[in-house]
Amino acid sequence: MQSSNILEVESLSVRFGESRAKAVDGISFGLTKGETLGIAGESGSGKTASILSILGLHQRATVEGSAQFEGQELIGADNKLLNKIRGKRIGLVLQDPFAALDPVKTVGHQISEGLRASGWSKKRAMNHAIHLLEEVGVPSASQRVNAYPHQFSGGMRQRVVIAMALAQDPDILIADEPTTALDVRIQKQVLDLMKQQCESRGMSLVIITHDLGVISNYTDRIVIMYAGKIVEESSRLKLFDQPLHPYTQGLLDCLPTLGHSENEYLKTIGGQPPIPGKLPSGCRYHPRCAFTEPACTNGNNPPLVPVKWGRSACIQLEKFLKESQ
Repeated sequence: MQSSNILEVESLSVRFGESRAKAVDGISFGLTKGETLGIAGESGSGKTASILSILGLHQRATVEGSAQFEGQELIGADNKLLNKIRGKRIGLVLQDPFAALDPVKTVGHQISEGLRASGWSKKRAMNHAIHLLEEVGVPSASQRVNAYPHQFSGGMRQRVVIAMALAQDPDILIADEPTTALDVRIQKQVLDLMKQQCESRGMSLVIITHDLGVISNYTDRIVIMYAGKIVEESSRLKLFDQPLHPYTQGLLDCLPTLGHSENEYLKTIGGQPPIPGKLPSGCRYHPRCAFTEPACTNGNNPPLVPVKWGRSACIQLEKFLKESQ
């Protein structure tokens, strides 16, 4: 971990309710100021649980480890401290914009609500809400500021949610599957918007997704999660050019490519992710991996170690790199 990291996560584990099974199991990563980080993996890999638990947004979760924002410990912090950070220092864009908005309040009221709670006058807060709507590309912002969420399209609702997240000029913007409910054209618009806003404001951006294609042009670095563990961390360019784990290669193989034959089926990763509490011995990915050797199936899950240009948890890395070229 670098001391320059604005967010440092160390040995983070998360479990829910009375279960002993860990949805997130001892992950560590850092985020520097102004950096864009992608966190990718299949549904249930622990990527959303890890980020929301850092912010204290999983009330039934037992969270262990450390997550420091500018040196301030978030794990175990009380709501008084977290309320000073959530929204104000760390903004959050959720995957379902309609669920993220209150249907009986105008979008202007919702964007300006946090500002008014911080002491802004109603007029000043509303004027800033109009400015933010203009900034995120909502047309006729001075009129639409008085509209309700159901009066916006899905793409425009997501722009409103982004405006809400940007309202208090946070240091980090976290986007959890921000384009899931949007068509491809609107997906690009929303991702372009978030990236541009973070660059112009000097903010760090974290994009959580199950689709590597979504973040292929928007991240500096990517973390790959599987069954609650980080299995690879690499720069975006290196990860797409030469992944360091068979699971990452599997995710990349699932992406459609130009020139795809209409008679050719898209590739899939065989099998299913393991159920928390019923994890296989050894590498958690070995039942689905084409590079499995006997050493992969025994003992504990292999650790994430520095290799090449990133980090990998594959103990057959040399074999994988040789045979995958």
